[in-house]
Amino acid sequence: MRILHLMAGSIEEGAARGLYWLHEGLLNKGIDSKILIQQEYRRVQDNTVSVITRSKKTRIINYFNIMMEKLIVHYYRKKNPFELFSPSIFGLNIMNNDLYKNADIIHLHWIN
Repeated sequence: MRILHLMAGSIEEGAARGLYWLHEGLLNKGIDSKILIQQEYRRVQDNTVSVITRSKKTRIINYFNIMMEKLIVHYYRKKNPFELFSPSIFGLNIMNNDLYKNADIIHLHWIN
């Protein structure tokens, strides 16, 4: 069984701790587990963790997406400063990624 964990953001952020513990537990049980994240990571040197934004083109698209969503949230917070959300309008297409194509199970973590 091949499991792919998807997460927006970086493996170094808070929500990723639970994801990584689950991933390690699955690996310890002999299950093929991989993680696909949105942003580059530095501290974790793990060949089972991949970054979708490796190419220059996807890094530029990702940067544009993040800036546009920040703009939307900034505008909304002026109307209601006590509520924070992710508009989830923009994103990256992972349909052609080999990890995605070969996975039996897709587990979503903090995908915004």
